[in-house]
Amino acid sequence: MTYRMDRIKEITGLDLDDPDEVLSIQVGLKIVTLLGDELIEAGAKA
Repeated sequence: MTYRMDRIKEITGLDLDDPDEVLSIQVGLKIVTLLGDELIEAGAKA
């Protein structure tokens, strides 16, 4: 698990030890999850 977390940090440049940054990631992922179906449907209609 530690290796994967280190790889995520390395690839993304994110500081997963910073609570504010982790919160931003969580909120962003939640938004993508909530809008995901709408974005897919909008793309299908285009």
